[in-house]
Amino acid sequence: MAQSIITYKTLYELDPSLKSEELFRFYNKFNNICNNEGDTDNGCIKDGIYDNVDATVKDFYKNTASNFKIINDSSSQYFHGMTSDSNKRCIYFKYWFYDEVITKKYNTTKVNNFFDWWKQTNQNVCANCECKLSKIRWDEIHNLKKMYDVILFYGKSDVMLSEKLEKLRDHKYCKYIKDSYITYNIFQSMCSGETNAYCKEINDYIKNNIDDVKLTDLQCNSEIKPIEINQEEQELINGVLSINPLKQTGQDEASSDKQGTLSHTVIGIFGTAFGLFLLLLILYKFTPFGLWISPRIRNYKRMWNKITRKDCESLLDKSVSQQIQSDNRRYNISYNVE
Repeated sequence: MAQSIITYKTLYELDPSLKSEELFRFYNKFNNICNNEGDTDNGCIKDGIYDNVDATVKDFYKNTASNFKIINDSSSQYFHGMTSDSNKRCIYFKYWFYDEVITKKYNTTKVNNFFDWWKQTNQNVCANCECKLSKIRWDEIHNLKKMYDVILFYGKSDVMLSEKLEKLRDHKYCKYIKDSYITYNIFQSMCSGETNAYCKEINDYIKNNIDDVKLTDLQCNSEIKPIEINQEEQELINGVLSINPLKQTGQDEASSDKQGTLSHTVIGIFGTAFGLFLLLLILYKFTPFGLWISPRIRNYKRMWNKITRKDCESLLDKSVSQQIQSDNRRYNISYNVE
């Protein structure tokens, strides 16, 4: 199955070299914006905008609002010695926000509640900010986080990109990065000409930082292995292969000739269905579409369980019988006996 999303903390634990990236410093600053041990006088918003916020998410709301304001404040010293590029700061902030949503396991309801609150509050936090935090869905947050993993660690502007990608081939999370790039590729095509918040972020922040040529050629060493199929999937495949729509009990040569055309039709139907099943299985196990395809695989299994050899033979017997009756009617010529 396609790999689930990996949090930023897990990524840099798997590869400590990621801590040397600028993102690591920004991420820690974002986390400590309202920490009593941090630089609280530099940006934490403590006024009454959180009065109606659930206590379990209040710290997250407070950190988000404070960080959003401070990344748009060029006069702040909170990020002293770090990049002042507004575009980079915006990307770092968005990445932190998406990663926090995923790390804290916020569900769709909590995500929607936040954006409802943000719609009423963001003008009070930063009225004319260049960086925007627009409402998107829970699944879109997950997709964007994966896309940012690609551009932040293997972005187009990285002068060491070729060397990094070569080392990535042996990493445990190589396939995750490759799947994340595939996710981008799919939605980038779908977002061509679209202006909704999700597509706008892909086109404005992701697209220009992707090196399609080098990422398309990425081959993970962990992928060079036989396809593993579990017992349930093997039983399903065996069940499909055991169905022989052409096998007839007691079938003579004449009836065999008559059903020739029909047999080819049945072969085509079963061949197409089985081919579609195998395609779904491959997509389910090895691409980001696994979560979407999983229930459809189960539906396919139920469908195949309903198709038995008896059903197939009954279908053919009935069709052959109808064909013979048709032939009899065609040649039923009356003769007058003198």
